[in-house]
Amino acid sequence: MYTWDTRVLYSQLGPDGRLSLTGLLDLFQDIATLHAEDFGSGLDTMTANGRAWLLSRWRVRLGELPRSAARVQVCTQAYESRRALNRRKFALLDERGAELAAADSLWTLVDIATGAPTPASQVVERYLEPGEGPDLGELPRKVQLPENAVPAAAFPITDDLLDTNHHVNNVRSVALAMRFLPEDLSFSALAVDYQRPLLPGQQVQPLVARTDRGFVVALTVDGQSCVCAEFIR
Repeated sequence: MYTWDTRVLYSQLGPDGRLSLTGLLDLFQDIATLHAEDFGSGLDTMTANGRAWLLSRWRVRLGELPRSAARVQVCTQAYESRRALNRRKFALLDERGAELAAADSLWTLVDIATGAPTPASQVVERYLEPGEGPDLGELPRKVQLPENAVPAAAFPITDDLLDTNHHVNNVRSVALAMRFLPEDLSFSALAVDYQRPLLPGQQVQPLVARTDRGFVVALTVDGQSCVCAEFIR
């Protein structure tokens, strides 16, 4: 298990003064990057070899998230690798070691030039620790957009949303979906499936559905779903 001791920063807070969902996901994304960097498979190395990781899935279980300046430990483990796919789990602990949040994720290694999946074993073997995935309770295997989904206001993809892969960053995609939730909605879990990248200049049509356990938001382009997120109470 790779760990990172840090503190909750003001820039990571939500309106309630606690670590926001996007702040949490940023921590998880950042520790995955640090882990790879420390084992010789960082961004520059991957780019030089024409490879990149694309996130396919988040499954996140939330507890009571920490307040400003709290000392926390972020943990991650790449625990399974098959062909181009890599599974990685995460946890956020308080300074006493109690778990505040946990997540599972699925990543695909792709060839930058072609976009095709490529074997990940030589990249992952440096830091792979085979093991079990996290216990997140009952979360959906696949996020389904209900038939009662209705369109919300469309918006364009602008350059400030992009990351080093030149598409909308994974966490920013969640933030875009959250724009269409009720302001008073609280939730205990998140499930996100990434089907296609959101690219600069695209016009996004959100579809929003209320369910018996929360909301589903799909970000679609030309009638195709790119990101589908379920926010579960």
